[in-house]
Amino acid sequence: MTFKNILSVCFLFFSCSLFGQLQLDVDGDGIIRGDLTVNSNTNNPLSLETSSSTNYISLTPSPFQLGALGYFYNNDRFSMISTTDLTFHTGSSTPSMIITETGRLVGIRTGTPESDLHINQSGGSGPTQGTGGICLENGSNRWRIYNSSNGTVPFIRFNLSQDDGATYAPQAWIANDGAYTQVSDRSLKNSIEELPNVLSLIDQLQTKKYYYNHNQLRTKKSIGFIAQEVEEVFPELVSSETEEGLLGINYTGFSVIAIKAIQEQQAIIESLLERIEKLEANQK
Repeated sequence: MTFKNILSVCFLFFSCSLFGQLQLDVDGDGIIRGDLTVNSNTNNPLSLETSSSTNYISLTPSPFQLGALGYFYNNDRFSMISTTDLTFHTGSSTPSMIITETGRLVGIRTGTPESDLHINQSGGSGPTQGTGGICLENGSNRWRIYNSSNGTVPFIRFNLSQDDGATYAPQAWIANDGAYTQVSDRSLKNSIEELPNVLSLIDQLQTKKYYYNHNQLRTKKSIGFIAQEVEEVFPELVSSETEEGLLGINYTGFSVIAIKAIQEQQAIIESLLERIEKLEANQK
């Protein structure tokens, strides 16, 4: 150790004894090797801060939560590190986010998460999502999924934006009875036309039983259609995502096809009954 280093250490201890505090200034890069112990009766035994004291990192037994190791402060916003739960605070002692030590559960806007991810929404009522729920963004397209409970009937709603979130259109919801409801209001539709006869087309459909390749158990076969075959008859019910080779079927749409077919069959039945009545009348 050089005489300069010995003199610096003596000066630091002298400053600590004389002024009741120890201040360490490092001009340039500073490295401390080995153990560094700071013993203090204050709430901030070790603090790294700017001259304005608006941004700092502090290792402290925080007054907000027992067992805390420290918090990070930035312009009235701070986060806490705990030996039990990890909590993040913004301007108050109420956690904005928490990761629990037990179960590693994540809570947003709640300090007592009940599942792997528990969100206490900031808003969202009816078709207006506000800032509530979650946003799934990909390019200019965004899906908003949120709980629209307003004190009466709870709904899980799905809204879609295709203009960078400038506007959202309701697409569907799940009601408290579990029913999935697709939006079908007239005001949301255009180019409306009647569905042509479908009985002859239904005869072309081939119902199948099959195993899915991913079904390793193979305990029960699925029933349905082959998408490529349905596409030849009802192309409106078959779709695929852009650049995806797999086809999918809108099975819900077949309920409309079935109703149309029943209506056509009913017309045929009524026509036959009318003919039978005429034949019976002529035989009298």
